[in-house]
Amino acid sequence: SALTGRQARSATIDAPIAAAAPIVGSARLWLGIQIFTIVGNGAPVGWAKYSDYLGQIRAVGYDGVELAGFSGYKPEVIRKRTETLGLAIPSVHIGFDQVFDFLPPRPWDPDIFSQVQDVVYSFSCVVQLARLLAGPTRDVGAKFAVIAGGGKANFVSVDSTMRFADALNQANTIARQKGVALSWHPHSIEWTPVSSGPAQGRAPFDVIGANTDASRCYELDIHWSAVVIGQAPQNTIDRD
Repeated sequence: SALTGRQARSATIDAPIAAAAPIVGSARLWLGIQIFTIVGNGAPVGWAKYSDYLGQIRAVGYDGVELAGFSGYKPEVIRKRTETLGLAIPSVHIGFDQVFDFLPPRPWDPDIFSQVQDVVYSFSCVVQLARLLAGPTRDVGAKFAVIAGGGKANFVSVDSTMRFADALNQANTIARQKGVALSWHPHSIEWTPVSSGPAQGRAPFDVIGANTDASRCYELDIHWSAVVIGQAPQNTIDRD
């Protein structure tokens, strides 16, 4: 059955493009894929190749694709292509394009993506991402604008985690005004319990869940939740 309320709206598993849709009993499950799994940063490949990847995704049996940002392509152009293919776009990771824009020239520090995420997903930037990108997310045909990370600086203390929760609340209000729901994609640090202070033993995920509006969704990446806390996805969902 469909997950509701504060439960995860989708769980993306990195999968090869040749994956077939699973069959449960007599029912064929709806199957989607995050385009980053296939193309990485879609901007450098050019529209012709990006468009071809969308076609390949549909041809092997996927029903939908989650966008990793817009890769510099207009929402209406992406939407026209996917509608022609019969490929749904349920959600878009917002902030993804901006992370790549902030990367310095190579070689990269091993922790470079977390450092850049600290900028892109800072308190003020999370709100601004919703203000600028919720509309394009709606225009591409998606229902969910997904804050695609949180960096590390947001979770160094209870105060910083609470500020991030407040940013999600503000971004959620903006997104809903623009006709989409706000979601958030946690990685590993959000599941790591705080080691000291009043929230000792609590994970940032739980602090955020307790301090954000019930209409705010999250997207469960079962790799991170299972690897860090060793918990079955259905039990993770029951936490919220």
